[in-house]
Amino acid sequence: MIPKEKIDILKTINSDYSRFILNVVNAYKKRENHLEEMVNENVYNIETREYSTNMINLDKIWADPYIYTIMRVSLDRMMELLEKATIDQISKNGNKFCKQIIYNQHREIQIMPEEKVSIIDFINDLNIDSSLHFYAKEINEESLFKADQITKSFILKTIPDKERMYAKLYDYVYDYLQQDFIGNNYCDFIDNKCIAQRHIRMYPWHLKDGCCYREFTKCKYFNKESCKVRCMACRLFSCPYLSKMNITYYGREILLFNAFLSKMQIKHMIYDFYKTKDEVIKGILRDEK
Repeated sequence: MIPKEKIDILKTINSDYSRFILNVVNAYKKRENHLEEMVNENVYNIETREYSTNMINLDKIWADPYIYTIMRVSLDRMMELLEKATIDQISKNGNKFCKQIIYNQHREIQIMPEEKVSIIDFINDLNIDSSLHFYAKEINEESLFKADQITKSFILKTIPDKERMYAKLYDYVYDYLQQDFIGNNYCDFIDNKCIAQRHIRMYPWHLKDGCCYREFTKCKYFNKESCKVRCMACRLFSCPYLSKMNITYYGREILLFNAFLSKMQIKHMIYDFYKTKDEVIKGILRDEK
């Protein structure tokens, strides 16, 4: 938890960089509160005692690439640097300090331990004729994430109609992205201008309508500063400015894409801009294996 003193200094700095950090801090608070609720409620009924060989041992399933994404690792690093910094360092260096911890690049090489099985392989072999019973030594973020994704996958595998199954998968991913990206206000609109427009004179040119992907044409579904279309590509898109801050989502890091879609089908999710959910799913069905 970041002390109130540091939060107050960041508010006093009141720059795009300090506001961005405050948005990340708020995102982490929300995640911690949500995690605490999930642990207390134990919605997936994870047992901490393995009483049957038919139980799914979550500790033996490897899901690190989908939990500790490039964005997650980068923001974790930012929070770590903020926690370690002294009040003096932040107040004396102000905006310079904020910029330094935002652009402090950090990567981790993820190697699956030999004794574990990839969660994608586990989902591919998941038997829908049996019920789900989970075991983990500890109910924490990792075990809850695995139980959540396996439960969603189980539901998807029980839907016989491909179009309905893809529509359900689409909603699972879109709703998460909507909550994470829009809910955490990374674009930081002020007077209808996003953080990128305030820093890059030519991006996205002089337009101020809230639609940042206008490289080729204006989206026909965008009207009066709002868009009702659940376009996956638009929701996955991060502008170059935010991408440099590692606020970006990669198709290869979205578990349900990799468990249920081919590479060609994933391309529809990533690159079919200006299209409705139904239009994207039609493309996915065309590229069905």
